[in-house]
Formats: sequence, structure tokens, C-alpha cells
Amino acid sequence: MCLAGLAGLAMRESPASAGIISSTGPIIAIFADELFLGGTRLSLHSFDKELFSHIDAIEHGQQKVADKARQTIRDNLTQISALCAKQKYMLGDEFSMLDVAVAPLLWRLDHYGIKLGKEAEPLMKYAERIFSRPAYIKAMTPAEKAMRK
Repeated sequence: MCLAGLAGLAMRESPASAGIISSTGPIIAIFADELFLGGTRLSLHSFDKELFSHIDAIEHGQQKVADKARQTIRDNLTQISALCAKQKYMLGDEFSMLDVAVAPLLWRLDHYGIKLGKEAEPLMKYAERIFSRPAYIKAMTPAEKAMRK
């Protein structure tokens, strides 16, 4: 399954690994411990269903459909925010594939016209931790950098 439209990256799930394929660079594969692999895949599937699948409606849908998609993403991110208040990253103290997957969406919230309320403050602090990682900054294209004010 492909999670398209996020940061020029395509996310691909496979039984053994999850990888990021950049349109401007080599394949970077991230292999999870078997302990986390099933949960990571399940969470990636949930992110795809609850968050990423609505991006196309925002980018290409009619206004009413796009607004509904924004609301759905806003509501789902607000629910995730509670998790961010309790731990450093999505799976605890370790940076994981889930963090890599959600970061481009969080980067583009303004670009997509998604406004989060005060209750999502822990999520935004989490996002800033990811955005400040040197590898994240280095991987961004000029077009991606311009999407955030």
C-alpha cells in the first residue's frame, strides 16, 4: 500500500520491512525488531486509514469534501496528541517508522489548512522534536521547506 502525497516520499509496507523511497535519493530501509514489526505495520495501516487517506481529498476534492477531510485529520491528530504527552516518540523512547511516516503530514498542516486546537499542543511539541532532527532537516527539499511558515 502506498501512502502518497507526503513530503515527496512514498511509504511501502511489506511483510519483512518498511522502507522510504525518496524521489531524489536511494532507498532507505528501516528494519524493525520482530517485537515491534507487527505493531508498526498495524499502526502504519491505521495512520494510512485515519490520516493519510484524506490528503487526496484536501489536494483535489471539492471544498466541502476537503473541509470534511481536514476535520477528520484534525480530530484524529488531536486523539494522538494524548499519546505524545506521555512519551517522546510514537512507540516510546525510540524513534521509529511511525515517526518517519507522520512527520511530513505534521510539517504540512498549515499548507493543508489544518488548524489544531490547544489540546493538540503535545503533538506540536512532538513535531518540533522531529523537525529539529538534523537528518530531517537535511532530507527536505526547498519546496518542502517552503510549505511551512
